[in-house]
Formats: sequence, structure tokens, C-alpha cells
Amino acid sequence: MITEISDKLYRITLPMPFRLRHVHAYALTDGGNVAFFDTGMLMPGAYEKLAADLQSVGHGVESVSDIYLTHVHTDHCGMSEMIQKKSNARLHLSEEAHQVHTHFQQGEHLIAQARFFYARHGVPAHDVDAIIEEVEDMRSRIPQLDVTTFLQDQEVRRFGNRSFEVIFTPGHAAGHVCFFFREEGLLLAGDHILPYIAPSLNPNIHDDIFQPLKSYLESLAVVEKLP
Repeated sequence: MITEISDKLYRITLPMPFRLRHVHAYALTDGGNVAFFDTGMLMPGAYEKLAADLQSVGHGVESVSDIYLTHVHTDHCGMSEMIQKKSNARLHLSEEAHQVHTHFQQGEHLIAQARFFYARHGVPAHDVDAIIEEVEDMRSRIPQLDVTTFLQDQEVRRFGNRSFEVIFTPGHAAGHVCFFFREEGLLLAGDHILPYIAPSLNPNIHDDIFQPLKSYLESLAVVEKLP
């Protein structure tokens, strides 16, 4: 399903195989160009649905010129690689999110670090095994990303005649950002704010300093002050 939520800004609802059952990507159009904000999860039927929804408003995937990612969890960045291959789109994310993505590419080192991190923090062995299964599944779904620029906190980006602000909101994930369209009072919040549940808060197994709950509460305070 595709819904126009503001002038030439569309919400595309895409499937995913988790409890929430769906995730949103957003497409902003300007003339013949399209910018995506997140891309949904790569799974059977998802790309075809995204392409069909985009075509229904007069654009093909090859028209995508830019991809902006809130974070690099697979349900938000999963189709980025496929879209880039078909369109040569530029890709933008925070440097912290890029570091998380780099860690996901490290294979056995990632798994060893995850085991060490959770065991050191007192997680029982059988729960560590369950976490490792999830990490391995997520790693298998993370795409390759050809990054063009790093997003900066509070910077203003432009796409066509529209501008939006980058708001750093770590907590759910290190490097998470939101995109704020000030003129419309519209926030593309990724997984920072969800309609019915609180987002999961994920530690950074490579950074003991990062405190997800503290960061999340501080990020909520930042968003609360937006007009």
C-alpha cells in the first residue's frame, strides 16, 4: 500500500516476517527523481511490491537518486543494495551507523565479540546462544552499502525544493537518526518512535560506553522539543 502523507511524499508499507508484520519506507519525489527514506526488508515479494507501488505514482526504481537511512537494521536498509544496483543512487547515513554496518561484515569476529560481550555482562549461556542465532540471522540479511556521505546532527539537507533536518536519535540503535520536515511538522522517525510499543534498545557490543537506555531517553527529549 502506498499513501501520500504530504505533497509528493509517500509512505510505502512493506512486509516483514516479524511480529509487527510490516515496516514503512518513504519516497519523496521531485520531477523525475526519487529519494527513499529507508528501504524495507529484502524478502520474497518485498521488492516487487516496492517497485509496483512506486510505479503507481509514476516512477520506476531506476529514478531513485538518493537513499537516506535512519539506521542499518535489516528491516530498514535491506533493499538498499538492490536499489543502488538498479539506479546508482547515492546513499546517506550517519558515520556511527556505518560503523555498525562494518561490524556486521566481520563474520566470525562479530560472533566471537557478541559471545564475549553478553557473557561478560552476565547473560546465561543458553540466552547467549539464542542471541547469537539472531545476530547470525541479521548478519545474513544485511546488504552491502555503497556510502556516499555521512549525515551530521542538525544539518539541513535538500532534495529538490524540499528541505529536512537530520536529528541524531541513538538508543534503539547506535547511529540512529530521524528526518524532520520542519515546514510540514513531519518527522520520519525510523524505529525511534513506534505507534503501539516501545522500540527495543540495542547495546553496541563494540562500545562499552554506549548506554542505550540513557541515549534513548535523551533522544526522546530532543524530539519532544521539536515544534
